[in-house]
Parts: sequence; C-alpha cells; structure tokens
Amino acid sequence: MPILCGIDFSEPSQRALVVAARIAVRAKTPLHLVHCMHFETHGDESLKQSYAAWAERQLERRAQEARELGAEIQVHLKGGSPDEALLTLASALHADLIVIGPLGGRSPGSFEVGGHADKLAQQSHVPVLIVRNAAPFEAWLDGTRPLSVVLGADLTHSTDAAMAFIERFREISPCDVTAVHLYWPPQQFERLGLHGVRSYLDPDPDVTKTLTRELTHRLAPEKPSSIQVHVEPHLGRLGDRLADIAAQRGAGLLVVGTHARSAFGRVWEGSVSRWALHAARTSVVCVPAPVGAPKVELPRLRNVLAATDFSAGGNAAVALAYALAEPGGTVHLAHVVRTRGTAPTDPHDIFSIEQSSQPDERREETHATLRALVPSDCRDRITRVHVLESNEPGAAIRQAALRLDADAICLGRRGRTNLAQTLLGSVSKDVLAHAERPVLLAPVPRD
Repeated sequence: MPILCGIDFSEPSQRALVVAARIAVRAKTPLHLVHCMHFETHGDESLKQSYAAWAERQLERRAQEARELGAEIQVHLKGGSPDEALLTLASALHADLIVIGPLGGRSPGSFEVGGHADKLAQQSHVPVLIVRNAAPFEAWLDGTRPLSVVLGADLTHSTDAAMAFIERFREISPCDVTAVHLYWPPQQFERLGLHGVRSYLDPDPDVTKTLTRELTHRLAPEKPSSIQVHVEPHLGRLGDRLADIAAQRGAGLLVVGTHARSAFGRVWEGSVSRWALHAARTSVVCVPAPVGAPKVELPRLRNVLAATDFSAGGNAAVALAYALAEPGGTVHLAHVVRTRGTAPTDPHDIFSIEQSSQPDERREETHATLRALVPSDCRDRITRVHVLESNEPGAAIRQAALRLDADAICLGRRGRTNLAQTLLGSVSKDVLAHAERPVLLAPVPRD
C-alpha cells in the first residue's frame, strides 16, 4: 500500500522525506509527497496564487530528489489544515503509513505539517511515523545494522497492532525489538497473590517472571527469541519513562499503540502514546488500535489448573482437567488451605508453603491426596501439585492460574468442606467473575 509523506519544506521534513522514500523503495510501494496550504479564509488571493506556484516548484524539486533514490513519486498540493488533508488523502489512497518530521505546536495559518503530529496521531487510522533522526533508518536500510526498536507494550489489542507494524518493518530489514512494560505495583501484587508490605520501587521477581512470560507469549508466540522483554515498576507518567528508556537504549524508533479517536480527545490528552510522542528524543511511530473484531485464534490448552476441595464435585474437576490438557501438556492440581499466623503487613505469597524449604506435614499430606486423584490412563500428561495458602480461595485460584501460566481453570460445580462452604458459592462465583483465563465447571458425579 502507498506511503504518504507530509512536507513543509523545512529541514526536519526533508529528513523525513528521505526516510519515507527509502522505505518506499525497499517496500516496493509508491510514495505520495504532500504539501498543504493553510490560509485564513479571507486571505489575499494574489498571495495564495503566488504561494501555490512556489510550492508546486518546491514539491517537484523535492520529488525529483526522492526519485533519484529510486522512489516512485506522486505529488499533491492540498488546501486546508495539514492534519485533515493528510488524513483525507490517506483514506482515499488506502495508505499504509504517514511520515512527517517534528516541529512545534499547531498554530492558525501555519504551513508546518510537522506541527500537526499530535493531531495526526490522535485521529489517524494508519500508523504515523515522526522522524526525528534519520541516521538509524539509513543504517538500517543500508544493511549496516538492525534498527533498534523499543515497543511500549501491554496486554491489549493496541499492542498487538503495534507489534504487527514492527513485523512489517522486519520484512524490509532486520530489527532488534525490546518490548517495555511498566507496571503499577499494587495492581500486580493483588493480581498475582503477593500480599503484605512490599517495595513499589524495586522489580519483584514473581511479577517480572509472569509479565515477561505473558508478553512473550502474546507478542512472539512462534519465536520467543525474536524479542526481548523489559519489565519494571513505575509510579509516574508512563509515556515519559518509555521515552527515557528508548533514549537510554539508543533506540532508533519508539513504537506506541494509540487508543483514542477524534471523538475521545480527552482520552488522548492523558494517553501513554501522547506523552511518549511529546517526550521522546528519538523517532516515534504511533500505531492505531485495530478497527473491528480482533482475529480469532484457536486456543491451545498446554497447561490446565484444577482446583479441588476434595469433595466429589471438586474432584470431578481433576478428571475434566486431564481430558482438556493436550498430550504432553501439564495439569496443575491445587488445594487451598487457610493462612496460618501471618500479620496483614507481613509479605505473604499464596505459594509460601510450596516455596518453604522447611518440612511441612500439611503440605506432604495434601500432595499425596492430590496425586491419588490422578487418573491412571493419563501418563502422557505431566502432573504438578500445589498447596495454596490464602483466606480467599477464589482469589488464590485466579492468582495461581496466572503464576502457573494456566490456559484454563477447572472447578467442581458443588462441593463442601470445612474450608469452602460451597464451591459453587463464593469461590466459584469469584473465579467465574474475575478470572483472566477460561473457567470450566465439572458437574457433580451422580451416585
């Protein structure tokens, strides 16, 4: 698909044109060079005509320079606001990318296309590349070295779209990609069952491990080694920190996904992508979230978690888990026990019993009981047993599913023990309502 390059004849926009032309050559796609004349409504007509004639000459001169690089060029002289004109033309041409250079803020009557980067990134339905430094792109396109890319990553479809854009760049020439995720510590501690007083400034190893695995599975499921994942806690403005990390790593490009459209300007004002765009000292590409339903992929059930309270209903979930797990997969059998003698402020992990190096009679007895539930004909599945320690069984099951990378959770529809009054009461309702993994309920076997 075509590439659009907005130019205002400034030095920054000229650098952007060189990058756009060279990308177009390598991608074997046409390049449309666009200049927008933005006059006041009642401006001097002779001035407009004079400027238009001058702009046409400039456009043709710059187009000829781009043709010398091997690009197939078409030129467009448009009237009106640069951001609006570029977006309209991008839609009409089904453009795949808009490239501009960086300049100051938008001002009435300005000829500076680059000054409209904020507006373009907010409203565009195609990626917008703001070129601040052409050198990394030139080395990349020359084959001298890979393009170093920092991706602002989370677990949303916006990041999926941003990663898809990076893959298109990789088809042109190699890219070294680092996905950076900045997490809010209280949220992740609660999500993963890490309780008590903990540092909000130092990376937590369990949070880092879980988020790194989740991001790797999501962004590079077929080839995990194709990206690096950097996870760290952060308490300030995420966009500023992403820009800092890109600068520290010497990245040639920062890629961020955008969520907002023109009807949601207030969302854009506080968005990560907007602040990253403003703070970055390197080139930035803002990739819009995909329009329409996301691609549906067939899930794989490699790891299945079955939680049981040792009732008939709870134990029925064990058989269901083994039926679901694919051959060679892993079934995690878990049982929740109450927390013993821990102050609310003490650091506590739902896996505390499992992580302890001290002998624990309760742990060994529960492990044996869980292993006795394994069906005899399921030797092609790996079994792992766990004793979870929590006063909130539903939360512990959800948290364990994330920590163990479970693709699904199996529970019994009913069961009664001293711990859980009814598994289809508070525990199952909690898991069904809040789990980030699919939940399947096994019916109680009939006598």
